[in-house]
Amino acid sequence: MTLSRIAPLLPAEGSSVCFAGNFDGAQALTVGWPHQTKGVVHVTSLALRLDHPKNQTPHRDNSSGYYFDWRYEFTLLVKTGEGRDFLANGQCDWTNGSFNLVEWQISCFIDCDGGDITFTRFPVSRGLRTIWEPGHWLRMTACGEGSEILRAEEGVKSFVLEKAAQETCSQTFAVR
Repeated sequence: MTLSRIAPLLPAEGSSVCFAGNFDGAQALTVGWPHQTKGVVHVTSLALRLDHPKNQTPHRDNSSGYYFDWRYEFTLLVKTGEGRDFLANGQCDWTNGSFNLVEWQISCFIDCDGGDITFTRFPVSRGLRTIWEPGHWLRMTACGEGSEILRAEEGVKSFVLEKAAQETCSQTFAVR
């Protein structure tokens, strides 16, 4: 598979970009932890908004060696055939180094051990693919009690999102 750089698809400082995809519901995600499964939901659409807030300063943690130059914020909306909507918010740290000039993916996470999700540029397109694998999860709604976990229990689930118009993004996330 040929990989394409993701940087051209990321938002400039002070702006946002949107990606969306509609699906036939054939791929199911499990709700809840393995020992507390609450059923499955069939994914009918995903929408992703990436924001690049203004006036960020680089973060350097000398004790751990962890650093980033800026942080994207993501919002992911998962709609299901069962009529349930799941919303996740988190961050994607970016280092402005020479390696990231050729990077083909961006990894995002949710604090409070809310899991992670990676978006890979889909070859020869302006789209992204996200893969849900067994053993990985994403905390939807909020941290702590009452939050929901979405995960792939059996097999890999792959979803392709195409770049969407800003109006689509505004309408999708306006009432949330």
